[in-house]
Amino acid sequence: MEGKLKFNFLKMTGGTFTRTSLSILFLSLGFNFQAAGQIGDSLELLFSKAIEAEDLYVDAFENIYLLDDDNTLRKMESSGSFRFEFRDQRLGDLGFVDLSSPLDILLFYPEFQELVLLDRTLSEVARMRLTAVGFFGIEVVGQASDNKLWIYDPMEGILKKINFDGVTLLESGVLPLLIGKSVTPQYILEQDQKVYVQCAEAGILVFDVFGKFLEQIPWEKGLSLQIVQDLYFGCTGSSCLFMDAFSRREWRFDLPLHSAKALKTWYRGGKLFVLYPGALQVYHLQK
Repeated sequence: MEGKLKFNFLKMTGGTFTRTSLSILFLSLGFNFQAAGQIGDSLELLFSKAIEAEDLYVDAFENIYLLDDDNTLRKMESSGSFRFEFRDQRLGDLGFVDLSSPLDILLFYPEFQELVLLDRTLSEVARMRLTAVGFFGIEVVGQASDNKLWIYDPMEGILKKINFDGVTLLESGVLPLLIGKSVTPQYILEQDQKVYVQCAEAGILVFDVFGKFLEQIPWEKGLSLQIVQDLYFGCTGSSCLFMDAFSRREWRFDLPLHSAKALKTWYRGGKLFVLYPGALQVYHLQK
């Protein structure tokens, strides 16, 4: 199935957009819009596959990973078939997959506080139980660029960088004291020498790679989070949002099958990867 579906921007907030500013924004994403009035163009459907899955992950090389309802993580070939998979039923539900490094895939099983590191063929390389090295109640983990780990320690309210031996290398200040409210981090991402901590109550908290708090960015509760060059990207249900990291201007649009709530959406390399109940679809954002 191939075709074109309307790419409908619902609203633009944060100021008046000129032809120049819009062109710069979308050219940075690989679009070629020539004027503000041309923003209601289209998405081209590149790929569609009937499939049942609970979650979707896409790495920097646009490799697709699907999580089944039996906690099997499967890596999809370009043909649409599956060659590699990983499952460990002893660890309960797989809570999170970190694909910051496509060659080192980090899995987190929160029920057993277990981290499993896989290679690109989904073969196990290492594992670590956080409780065995003195950390308890950890709910969110992220990879650091130097093969270390970022965790949020809820016992102390601190963002910590640790190694696989459980040694704490760096610490932030106490997050509730830094921003004046309690926080429940949901996602940690290190990218371009910054560490982003997404919190339902506080939006996005930004730190440098030494744990120094830099800023707090408003972010809509319930939105997923990706950092795309100088833009933040997130989706919830049937709509998505791009926000400029500097001006904080927002661009929202409907997903193609807006009557069906998407389970997960990723943006990679000018493409939208959308997992719907019963289907995986990939679109090219085009003029």
